[in-house]
Amino acid sequence: MSTFRVASIYAKSLLQQAVEEGALDNIHTDMLLLEQVCTDNTALLKTLQSPVVSHDKKLAILHRLLKGRVSSLLLSFLNMISQNRRTAIISDIMQSFLRQYNSYKGIRTASVTTTFQLSEDLISRFKALVKSIMPCKEVALTQHVDPTILGGYILHVEDKQLDECLATKLHALKQYCVTSGY
Repeated sequence: MSTFRVASIYAKSLLQQAVEEGALDNIHTDMLLLEQVCTDNTALLKTLQSPVVSHDKKLAILHRLLKGRVSSLLLSFLNMISQNRRTAIISDIMQSFLRQYNSYKGIRTASVTTTFQLSEDLISRFKALVKSIMPCKEVALTQHVDPTILGGYILHVEDKQLDECLATKLHALKQYCVTSGY
């Protein structure tokens, strides 16, 4: 079975358990914290993926890092992952859980790249644009600043991209001039 499929099954199990216990938003917050801890500490992720480190040690490390910071449901879930020798795919499980959570809550993820930091008004407009492209209840928008696009914006909504940046338009104009013989 593929890693993606296994991670998806574990994530779905956690999501269902959290819904049953009325702790979905708490588990989401816990998973975001776990994701941040793993992102900030690449050595931790490598340790969790290492076949040399015993599963008991991996679990002890996770408990030491997270006990008192996350819910008992997530700690129990981590125990189960460790017992089933699936700590190597913990990152995949986190990503799958966050995708499933967004789907369950009707949240679309999007990112926008501009040459400057967006104001609240522009963020609202981009969220409205995302909702018009792909209907949803809520939009989780991340923004990136990239001066090389020269102006305009590039909007990514899941697998769609709306490229309205000046650099792309100038490149297209240059290609047109070259192929037209100007």
